[in-house]
Amino acid sequence: LYNLSNAKTEIQKSNKVYICEGFLDVVALSKMGFKNAVATCGTAFSNESVASFNKLKNEIEFVLCFDNDKAGILANIRAYEILFKNGFYGSKIAILKNEAKDIGEVLERGQELNLKEVSGFKYYVRYYFKEAKTPKAKDEFLKSLKEKILSINEYFAKEELIKQACEALNIPKEYFLQDKINTQTQGQKLPLMILKSILEDKDIMELCVNYLEGDEFGSLKGVFLDIIKGVQSKEVIEILLKEEIERIP
Repeated sequence: LYNLSNAKTEIQKSNKVYICEGFLDVVALSKMGFKNAVATCGTAFSNESVASFNKLKNEIEFVLCFDNDKAGILANIRAYEILFKNGFYGSKIAILKNEAKDIGEVLERGQELNLKEVSGFKYYVRYYFKEAKTPKAKDEFLKSLKEKILSINEYFAKEELIKQACEALNIPKEYFLQDKINTQTQGQKLPLMILKSILEDKDIMELCVNYLEGDEFGSLKGVFLDIIKGVQSKEVIEILLKEEIERIP
């Protein structure tokens, strides 16, 4: 990483590092007062790049600011994926608001630097969700995203990522918690199937309202009553979203 040896002191002092693409971007940032910048200089940001900061021992905040073009956007995404795998979930991406290709060009034009730092995770989520052009592709991305988040052991980090994913995609938090229904409703496959069918089919809803009292669902009676009353409770949303629960034939 270009300039790492010179930037170490400032990185440790600020607990923050800017990752740029070219050495001119680092020079430009330095002239603008940012002494904690390094550059990949054409090589991919990798696990080895992250390891370069392990000796600093501080909890470093990474800010990715690759070029302001399609290649730069993709570089930001790939670099964030590397950081995510290494546990740096809170890394940010700096969006260049100037009309320039990169930070070096901002300096050449004598402009005032306008960088907007945003959540790297939200940036990553929105990028891939936008790239998924079909409902099936979006569903597959959501499944993979859920697996990534739930594989994290740190409780508060996991909670923060769930919150950000829900904000970025406007989906209920229950989607990421729906596996809990397994422990709550073991041995109740048929009642769950009926409840799922009621939620998705008005004809079945009408039949169940006319012929069932709710006791048939055992501990799920309250969920049945919520459904027929139109109450969107946490348990109702879980059943609706949980793909493992099939409808009755």
